[in-house]
Amino acid sequence: MATQINKGHVFGLSGVTISLLSSAGVAEIAGYIQPNLQSLRLVDNGDADVIKDQAGELGSYIFSGQYLECTINFIPEGTTIANAKKSAQAPTHGAGMLITGMPIIAMGAFTDAWNTNSGNTQPWIYFPSANLDHSNDSKLMATYTFRRAIGITSAVNIAA
Repeated sequence: MATQINKGHVFGLSGVTISLLSSAGVAEIAGYIQPNLQSLRLVDNGDADVIKDQAGELGSYIFSGQYLECTINFIPEGTTIANAKKSAQAPTHGAGMLITGMPIIAMGAFTDAWNTNSGNTQPWIYFPSANLDHSNDSKLMATYTFRRAIGITSAVNIAA
């Protein structure tokens, strides 16, 4: 654990937990093993329209459609090589993800941009984007992308 002196910093990923849920709301991967998180990246996105006035100058902006995008980089690992392979398995398209243990940081309409167990209950939804990086002399690295929007409060498939 790090010791901080002089100034405070948000540091490390210790205590962060990720759970994957299928579009039916149940555990996505049977025997899923928590991956070794290396980094989480959060991006605030949305739409912005620029309205020009009759003289062709900027007259106003319209902002809508805010969503957050989380990119997770991790080392798939488990108690066995078979469990490490399960940890690397990509979720099905539209699967949900729950995050707990991240610092509470507000972003736009979200009072807690990272976590799904506090002020904002919107799940993270998997967007097809799995990347597995494997080399001849190193461990497998995985990167997945998830999104969440303030108006989507469930990852459960309504057609199920």
